[in-house]
Amino acid sequence: MKVVLCLTEKCNCRCRYCFLDAENVGISMSTQVLHKAIDKAIEIAGNRHLIITAFGGEPGIEGELLKEMVTYACKQVAASP
Repeated sequence: MKVVLCLTEKCNCRCRYCFLDAENVGISMSTQVLHKAIDKAIEIAGNRHLIITAFGGEPGIEGELLKEMVTYACKQVAASP
């Protein structure tokens, strides 16, 4: 099972081909929503293999949120039955 989390709308790349015409502005996912999304994904996945991917404008802009995504997901998967 694969889950794609849109961490942010922000982007600083300004790629000519970008369909979003993104700028370094926009909203980002809150930590609370991130945790709920990961918890729900783990619940739905059950015993299946789970892949969680970061997406957005440029997810690397939200480096701390990206780290939290990996840390929290690993902790929750390790704790799940």
